[in-house]
Amino acid sequence: MIKHLRLHRIQVTECRVFESLSQASSNQSEQDTRPDVSINANSSQAVDQTPQCASPFTIAARGQMSAQQIEECHRKVTAYFVKRLHPFSDVESPTFSDQWVAKIRTVVVWMKRRSMAKVVLREKQQLLKMPQHSLILDVRTRWNSVYLMLERFTEQYPAIQAASLDQRLRKNMAKDRLARLNEEDFRKAEDFINVMKLLYTSTICVSSEKSPTCGQILPILHKLEAHLSVEEGDTVFISNLKKQVWANLAKRYQDNDIRTFLQVATALDPRFKHKVDDIAWAEILRKLKLMDEQQSPACKIPRKTPLEELFAEEEAESKLLQQSSMSIKKRADIELNMYQEMPPAVLSQDPAAWWWNERQTFPLLSNLAFSYLCVQASSTPSERVFSTTGDTI
Repeated sequence: MIKHLRLHRIQVTECRVFESLSQASSNQSEQDTRPDVSINANSSQAVDQTPQCASPFTIAARGQMSAQQIEECHRKVTAYFVKRLHPFSDVESPTFSDQWVAKIRTVVVWMKRRSMAKVVLREKQQLLKMPQHSLILDVRTRWNSVYLMLERFTEQYPAIQAASLDQRLRKNMAKDRLARLNEEDFRKAEDFINVMKLLYTSTICVSSEKSPTCGQILPILHKLEAHLSVEEGDTVFISNLKKQVWANLAKRYQDNDIRTFLQVATALDPRFKHKVDDIAWAEILRKLKLMDEQQSPACKIPRKTPLEELFAEEEAESKLLQQSSMSIKKRADIELNMYQEMPPAVLSQDPAAWWWNERQTFPLLSNLAFSYLCVQASSTPSERVFSTTGDTI
């Protein structure tokens, strides 16, 4: 370990926590070498009256510290020992991860609570011709709040820096002893935004009000997996951040039944049907063959035109003749081949509306697609309805 530290030109200072132990041992050795000049004959009583150094470790050995205090003691010793190894620490370590975020959060809270700070910040934004946006404070119970706070902070950083140098705020900031951001802290904030921007966009996609179907979950996960893969030029902070985020996402949707359901839903989504393998198509074909021949899509029948009403009987006989001449297996093969040969729909297209328009061409597939694409990608839209209802009541 020492060779590794020297390789990176890191000097490890001595931990002063152990000085009390060394002093106690040296004092004990000096007392052992001194001649016995005590007039008390009871040696055991003299030994009992010998003072001992009350260090955190000796207190813990006597059982006078709780388990939580012992853990906190060891954590602080470890933090002291490796305080110069911040780039090599784990991203989610409680000792290191929030230091640079805490600095930014402190500045944001201070700027939002001071009325004069808001006035000075607005003046600097006008002077620098920057967007007059307010700072955002993160909330633990809201998604992406840390990302939004850091994004707004980096956007307004020139105005914040100019405001901190203003005489109306400089004295108060020095009085409150606000921690100043260094270059490394600002670089970490920028790296965090670059890495987490795609994840933020993904959460917006699955939480949208319009067509957030489950068919887009697997394509989004594949996109995130490629984005969060560690590359050669990544810094230690970026690589650790990518590993931690993907380690959390990789645990999702690992059940075989759920995975198969999502693969079929992705294949039935006309926007992402080219992103699935043969297993999904085989499962779709199996389900189509098991469908009842007389089953029809559970949708509202459109109003017929006058010409369709005039020749309704002839059209019904023609459809009945076609269905009787072909088995459901053959019809399923034909519909599936036609669907696979069609080009993918544009990403702005609503998959449910697409299947509604193509229900006459794919009567079997549209029925199956409606049963899958009715599942939402997340529970956010329904939870948003409950929140809105609560605010209304």
